[in-house]
Amino acid sequence: MRRKTVEKPGRRQPVQFGVLIFLWLTLSLIGWAQDEPPHQEGIPAAGAPQLVHPAGYRLHLGDKIEIRFFYQPELDQETVIKPDGRISLQLIGEVNAVGLTTGELEERLTKLYADVLVDPVISVILKEYVKPRVFISGEVNKPGPYELRQGETLAQALALAGGFTPRAHRKMVIHARPMGEGQLRVTVIDATKLFGRHPHPELNLALRDGDLIYVPESKLSRLSKILTALRIQTFGLFTDPFRR
Repeated sequence: MRRKTVEKPGRRQPVQFGVLIFLWLTLSLIGWAQDEPPHQEGIPAAGAPQLVHPAGYRLHLGDKIEIRFFYQPELDQETVIKPDGRISLQLIGEVNAVGLTTGELEERLTKLYADVLVDPVISVILKEYVKPRVFISGEVNKPGPYELRQGETLAQALALAGGFTPRAHRKMVIHARPMGEGQLRVTVIDATKLFGRHPHPELNLALRDGDLIYVPESKLSRLSKILTALRIQTFGLFTDPFRR
């Protein structure tokens, strides 16, 4: 079994970042994907012709797909990806589909149906899809899902989210990318090198559909909260005997 790692230019990070981001991403996708209606394939959003085309699109919760069998048309069916990321199919039951392209899902279904059919030939057609998006959370001024524009970069996405809050740990911006099969590639970016006088363009990642950007709180901000809480408790301790 391959071990998940967090990538940072010049240094490897412990696996704990990947685990935390995976949990956050799973909850976020379930919540946000259910809030937006699907789009008909081939019909661009009004006023936004520059949206990413669904070619290479990875399946989301709520997407509608059609499964076709060349030799067994009686098994053809349309289905919607459920909140758990699975689809229910005849003969083989539940199959995970979220995070896969239609081609990857075709390969998976062909292997599964090979146990019950002779030389199955299967095609997967995307009927309705969720708009391509990136998800931005943590210490930014306007967190949430954002429509992905063609060629959009990490720096542009952070700007769309209103920039950093004063509490942000700008040197530890976390970028997570679903890679299919339940895998994530997690990278830590020093965002101070994105906006300075001498920016590092190699750190300004080109974003893809489903990418997650998370800006953690700085250690100094957390320490300030702890000290504030201690001062409040101490104040209460010394003044409490004089209260009537």
